[in-house]
Amino acid sequence: MPAELLENPAGISCVFSDGRRFRRAVAAEPAGLVRDLLEGLAGLVHPHGSVDSPGTVIAYVQGIVDIARFVRERGAGGGAAQLSRGLLAEYWMQAGDVRESVTRRMLVSFDVASGGGALQPGARALADGRHFAVKPASSPLVPYTEEEWARLHQACRDDVDEAFARHRQALRLAAAGQDPRDGGGGPPRKRGARRGAATGPPSGRTKGAWRGGGARSRTPDCARAATSRSPRASTVRSAGPWPGCTTTVRYPSARQRARSPKARSTSPR
Repeated sequence: MPAELLENPAGISCVFSDGRRFRRAVAAEPAGLVRDLLEGLAGLVHPHGSVDSPGTVIAYVQGIVDIARFVRERGAGGGAAQLSRGLLAEYWMQAGDVRESVTRRMLVSFDVASGGGALQPGARALADGRHFAVKPASSPLVPYTEEEWARLHQACRDDVDEAFARHRQALRLAAAGQDPRDGGGGPPRKRGARRGAATGPPSGRTKGAWRGGGARSRTPDCARAATSRSPRASTVRSAGPWPGCTTTVRYPSARQRARSPKARSTSPR
């Protein structure tokens, strides 16, 4: 359903493509300029144009109120046909990019709907020309090449394979070890894996106690086995034989290594 113009006071009523409705009165002077801009806005609303949401229509209505205030303060009146090139230039130079953009579009839409003769020639040329408030230039991110995607995929596979291999190794060590809390003997890595499987990665104080020292004691082999994770994963949370743990180990990400083959070739194993 096309947008409809309202009278007394002037306003607009819209139905958008998703079924939402919007209705807004614009009580501003000069009334002639407000009506002309609303007519231009109606030509921009779905299905005639790309404006298709209440928030966007509100931005256009705010532009109407702002330019009407500016024109009224300059002592001008009438409709869009009375807007001079100088007055429009003065307004757009201080309006900001959003207000300039919406009022330009409405004036051009109104002029087109009127057969191209509603605006003064100078005003029409200015409305069709370059914006005063130019938006900063931006460019999209460069997509990955096929070679970069291949390296990224391979790095991810390497991370998963290595982490799973360490996980299986820890399970084997845990099955063969004895709990150090019970004074069990055997290789330190097996004892650490057994303890870690039951309680998770140990704290610094616990690691020291396993060695018979304090919290500052050097990490023994059994504790390193309990906390053994993939040295290449970006962020690896403890899992498998140590459920419920939240220890996080951070290393260079797979994407960083994929971007830098040299760095990848020298990453720790």
